[in-house]
Amino acid sequence: MNEVQRWNYTKFGTIGRPLTRVTFAFSDDTLYQCGWTEGVVVADAGSITNVAVGERVLFPVSPEGNQKPVSKPNITAECLNGSISLSCFSSQGSEVTYSWETLPPCGDDSCVHLGATVEIHPSSESTLHRCTSQNPVSRATSDPIDLGVCSIQQPSVYQCGWTEGVVVAAAGSITNVTVGERVLFPVSPEGNQSVIIELTFNSTTVISWSSRRKVPDVHDLYVHRIDIVESGSMHVNNMQHSDSGLYQMLIQYMSGDHKPSKSLSFHLQVLEPVSKPNITAECLNGRISLSCFSSQGSEVTYSWETLPPCGNDSCVHLGATVEIHPSSESTEYTCTAQNPVSRATSDPIDLGVCSIQQPPGGPWVLVLCGTVLTVLFLISIQLLHKRRNKKQKRNSLG
Repeated sequence: MNEVQRWNYTKFGTIGRPLTRVTFAFSDDTLYQCGWTEGVVVADAGSITNVAVGERVLFPVSPEGNQKPVSKPNITAECLNGSISLSCFSSQGSEVTYSWETLPPCGDDSCVHLGATVEIHPSSESTLHRCTSQNPVSRATSDPIDLGVCSIQQPSVYQCGWTEGVVVAAAGSITNVTVGERVLFPVSPEGNQSVIIELTFNSTTVISWSSRRKVPDVHDLYVHRIDIVESGSMHVNNMQHSDSGLYQMLIQYMSGDHKPSKSLSFHLQVLEPVSKPNITAECLNGRISLSCFSSQGSEVTYSWETLPPCGNDSCVHLGATVEIHPSSESTEYTCTAQNPVSRATSDPIDLGVCSIQQPPGGPWVLVLCGTVLTVLFLISIQLLHKRRNKKQKRNSLG
């Protein structure tokens, strides 16, 4: 902290105004003021403000809320056919904006991309990208990611039973994975150094691999599910619900310069994709209760929307059930089921299914008609029984 500097300024005001004395005290980033006696004129941004000699002027500042600083962002990569989709996320901070830059910088603005996601068509050269998150009060930059994680075509050590999707695990954050997908744990050793890499899951060693020995030591449960490439990056194939949890990767350098070990943490959340939901309707007195259900999927959330869309958020309802008070107009509703890895929408349902007109008089007419028919039936049986008795008496007298 620099030494505080003080500056005293004394000036006589215009006739009828008291003596002005202002003391300014400066430090590194703070201005302290005391000792004036005149009125205050508020400066108006973008226009001319008239001020009398000797008056005090206020330049107003209105910070937008108590903004939180951004945290260090994490990058996730999705390896697509011929391209790579990169996503950046900062878990803390408000009004966050994102930008991307190559390493080393290319020297012009064409290498800077704005937005939380960017799609890259990698060249033959291995390129590093990094993401910067910022808001008006802070700025943070991610660790760089090497696009080479999606272009390695080395033979596999073990491979069996994965789908074509590949998800790149992001160190230090949660990575959502669909059941059956293949996950890449990327490794980028510094320089051409020999390393020992160990991957553990819930304190169980999944695999231990040495760049010198090449032959990995794999846990029995993962023998047919592990891929290793020359850099030491590891694939785990055919992910299931039971594979959700915390993975720890320890990288130990075997060079003579005693380089410290490096530890990475990956949190995977394996989810089943949702199926197309179905809607059931219960016709109540003056209202309709709609229920939505997707037979497959984990951590499913539901939302409802009218067809055609009404154009604002008031027509979107959240939750598996919704109660509707239908209007005279026939309206259709659709339900959407989604989780972090999938989304599906139902067929529309017309609320007119509950507007079929009942016969005049309402349900009590049906009850009355049923009662009358029952009485008539009993009377008929009684008359038939009396007639039969009379016939029997006539026959016995004859």
